[in-house]
Amino acid sequence: MNDEIWMRTWNEGHKGFCDDLDRCFVALAGAVTRVRRRREAHVRSRIGVPGRHI
Repeated sequence: MNDEIWMRTWNEGHKGFCDDLDRCFVALAGAVTRVRRRREAHVRSRIGVPGRHI
């Protein structure tokens, strides 16, 4: 009986949990991309290479 209750609770909340997790990964990937672009622009400016246009 406890297993059935646990599975029902899991199924009710699983969609929301996955959606939250997906949003977290997208935000994290965006932050990493922004940091990498800033770092690349900084390195390019230090060595005198013009930045690329996105």
